[in-house]
Parts: sequence; C-alpha cells; structure tokens
Amino acid sequence: MTQDMLHRILDLASREDKAELSVANNGKISAMRAYTSTPGKKSKEDYEVASAFYQETLDRLALKYLPDEQEDPESEDTSSLVPEWRDFRETKVKADVLAQLIAMGYDLTQRTFYRHCKQGKCRVNTLGFYSRRLVKQYIEAEGIMRTGEPVDADGPDMALSVEKQRLENEKLRISNQHANLKFKKEQAQLIEREALYLEMAARAVALDNGFRQMIDMEAATLIAAVKGDSSRLAEFLDLINQIWNGLLNTFAATDEFEVLFEDEEIPQ
Repeated sequence: MTQDMLHRILDLASREDKAELSVANNGKISAMRAYTSTPGKKSKEDYEVASAFYQETLDRLALKYLPDEQEDPESEDTSSLVPEWRDFRETKVKADVLAQLIAMGYDLTQRTFYRHCKQGKCRVNTLGFYSRRLVKQYIEAEGIMRTGEPVDADGPDMALSVEKQRLENEKLRISNQHANLKFKKEQAQLIEREALYLEMAARAVALDNGFRQMIDMEAATLIAAVKGDSSRLAEFLDLINQIWNGLLNTFAATDEFEVLFEDEEIPQ
C-alpha cells in the first residue's frame, strides 16, 4: 500500500514536492542498505530516523494530493494494518510467501521455511503457484504459531535476516563442494593438480632417460646393421622406429616410476 501511494503521489505532485519525497524515499533506502551491510546500533538508529522522516513526508503529501483517501487518525482501526489470510496473494516465489507469512505475524525463519519447501511440506499447486489454501494447510499441519507481531517485510531486520541466510547458504554450498571433492579424491576419481604435475614430470624424465639409454645401447647395432651406408637410410630409420616402439610399449606398461628430483642451489 505504501509503495502504491508513493507512486500515485509522485504522479500528481509538483516538482518541488516530488523532489522532497524522492529524497526522503532514497534516504530511507540508503539507510536500510547501510544497516543491512553493517548492522549496529548507530546504523539502526540512522534507519529509524530516515524511515520516520520518509513516513512523515509521505503522510503530509498524501493529505495534500490524496485528501479523500485519508482517514481520521482517531478512528483508524490499527488491527486492519495486520494482513489476514484473505489478503494473501498467490505467487510462484518462495520469498514472497515467507514475507507474507511474517507480515501476518507467524513465527517462521527463512531457513525453516525453505527447508520445509524442499521437503515438500509447503508445495505449489498444479499451476506452479503457492496458493492460499495450500500455504494455510502447511501452516496448520506444521503447527506454526502466530505471535500477532507482524514484521515489516521491507524493513532492515527482515533484510538483515535474508542477508544472513544468504551467507549461511553460501557457506553450506562451499562446505558441500569441499566434501564432494574430498569424497571423489578418496574414491580415486580425482587427482591433485600438484600430484598430477609431478606424475607427468616423472614420466617425462623416465621417457627421456630411456631414450638416451636406448641410443647408447643400440648405437653400435644400428651402425653395423647398415654398415655405414647412407643409401640404407630408410632401413636405418625403420630400425630406429622399431626400437622406439619397443621403448614406448615398455613405458606404457609400467605402473610406477622412481624419480628423484633435486633442487638447484641458488648462488649466494
């Protein structure tokens, strides 16, 4: 209702009044964001002052531009400010459902509500909406108490609660990622990057040493095979490839290598 009144006044107000109302509204929003990001006594007091100034400005301009819609404060029924089930708006968004339940005074945290949704205790209808009937059934089935003290769904306390829950969810997500990685590593589904690099380096060293040893051992055989005749180069290369293939087969069939890495001394 407040947001609707704000936009209607902005449509009717003069340039000066529109600017005054916009400043008050922006001040309230900035103060709420400051309290959400750095909660404390000072930031909460700043928000309360900004909120009171905004409400006073809104009420004053409402009397000026929407006089027929304003009620006598002495005859105002304060109980009508608390939403009832008849005011519930069907929605597809869980956060909207929670905000409406808290506004009605139900003692329900975001963590509990989202867990109940995940468990199917609070579910959508066939059209994908959280209907009034299904949400009310959920409240009654879970025995969630109505304290009668509604909370401003747009206020700083609600925003702070949502931010804390987001951080808790992020912390839980990271924890689950670490647990999943640890499980995969224990199941030999993953290998640590450093261990992989060491494995690749060890295999490269083993292959390089094997090739050099092969040349040393087979050089005389290769020279004798072609009798130093350069015209028999094709035969020479064929022999090299045969020996190389044999080395690769031996390399591929070896499961473990023993390689010693030594750090080079850095001159002082």
